[in-house]
Amino acid sequence: MEKTHVACGIMVNNNGHVLMGRRSDKGSYPGIWEFPGGKQEEGETIEECLKREWKEELNLDIHICFELCTTEYSSTVCHFIVGKIEDMGSMQINVHECVGFYELDDIYDLQLFDGDEKIVDMLKYVTR
Repeated sequence: MEKTHVACGIMVNNNGHVLMGRRSDKGSYPGIWEFPGGKQEEGETIEECLKREWKEELNLDIHICFELCTTEYSSTVCHFIVGKIEDMGSMQINVHECVGFYELDDIYDLQLFDGDEKIVDMLKYVTR
C-alpha cells in the first residue's frame, strides 16, 4: 500500500518564532499543537501541497526555504518544511482552534504529536 505524504509547515517570523496551530477539540487528535499543513494531492509536489494547505487553512501565502527532514511512519510520510510567511495581514483561522507564534524553547511546553520535539531540536540546531 502506498503511503500518504503530508507537508508540515514550519514558518518562522523575523524574531525566530514559529507559527503553531492547535487542533480543534472536535476533530482527530483533539487539542494537539502542530506545524500546520496537510495531505499531498495527486499531481502536486510536496511544496505545492504546503502552499495550498496554508492558503486553505490560514489564508496565508508562504515562501518555501528548505525541507528540514522527512519522518516515515507505518502509513504516512511527513515532510517538515521551513519557510516564511509573505504577509500576515490576511490571516484567517479556518481549521485550527487557535494559532500563535512561539519561541522554540516554548514549543516543548505545548501538547505535541509524538516525535515533534525532535523536529524542534533540529530546528534549533539549524537556526543558531
